[in-house]
Amino acid sequence: MIDSRWTQKDELIDILFDLKHDLGKYLFLHLSHLTVDSPPDMVKEALKTALFETRKVGGRVQTAQEIWDRYRGEIDALDYAFSGYELLRTAIAEALEMRRFLDAEDSAPAPHVGQIQKIARLVSETIQRIIGEESDE
Repeated sequence: MIDSRWTQKDELIDILFDLKHDLGKYLFLHLSHLTVDSPPDMVKEALKTALFETRKVGGRVQTAQEIWDRYRGEIDALDYAFSGYELLRTAIAEALEMRRFLDAEDSAPAPHVGQIQKIARLVSETIQRIIGEESDE
């Protein structure tokens, strides 16, 4: 039986926890093993995996974009306004935009490992911050 005290805010927080796990955790996981000395090919391969093979569930590969689209749909369906939504969208858009490093010509320098790890980590940090803000209200 569903608790009648469950609110849209509770539902949002639940969705955000799932998003943090399914996107934030897995996006960074594929990049976490890189070091500043990692060869450019290894960096690009890890980034490709992080963005396009972000999570595997039951043999099905999910891209970062697919994961975000799913959760964004759930958040939008709530029709619940929260102050961190634009910040969340910006952090995820920046993470998804890391594909630009893959589209760069081979002669272009590889993305700096610290930079891509910071962008990926920001997704989880932003989600956690929003969860904290919503929980405190």
